[in-house]
Amino acid sequence: MFKYLILLVLINFSVCGREVVRIAYTHLVASRGQFYVEELKDIYERIGISVESLNLPSPRGIYYFETNRVDALGIRIGSYDKFNPDAIKVNVPIFDKVGIREWVLKEDLERVSKNKKNFVVSIRGDIAPKAYSKRMKIKVNHYSLDIQTALQMLKKKRADVLILTDIAVKVSGLYKILVPLNDRVLQDKLYHFIHKSKAHLLSQLEIEFRKSKKEGKFSLEVKK
Repeated sequence: MFKYLILLVLINFSVCGREVVRIAYTHLVASRGQFYVEELKDIYERIGISVESLNLPSPRGIYYFETNRVDALGIRIGSYDKFNPDAIKVNVPIFDKVGIREWVLKEDLERVSKNKKNFVVSIRGDIAPKAYSKRMKIKVNHYSLDIQTALQMLKKKRADVLILTDIAVKVSGLYKILVPLNDRVLQDKLYHFIHKSKAHLLSQLEIEFRKSKKEGKFSLEVKK
């Protein structure tokens, strides 16, 4: 009986002492990319790590990561590590080709194309517009809290252009009302990021990410 109690205590200690990684997902990923959230949880489970998933607005997710309140970002543009030295890229791209563009309402394309200067909006906490605006040397005039708020600005003519990735436009269904302003595009890739405090997990994660990618687990699913 005594040996049984000791064994039970050791098992409970092992479970309770298991390392936990807190992962922040944007609302868009959490709502439209649940297949990826589940696959990422499985990847961490395979290396013996428990996962706590948090569905957060993009700005808050970035803030929590940069203040070490979460340990990982579910999926972000590859350029993020250039903006944050504490971010470590799990160097297996989830999506290999992601275009970042200027988008306009279909009904406004002709008007906006003739403008000498446009009012540009992007989403706060989204790294893609920062990378795009820096490369293309254009100014972002306003950062909205989310895509829907930015979209309302376009519809009310308070903004002309929205910078987003083509994947964000696709999975959010905005391809029905948005079109590219021009042929300028910045190509990047999407990755999972961990905080430098979790650097000891990197090599194991990259092995498991390669397995999942080879098995086609990262294929994009879009809800119509």
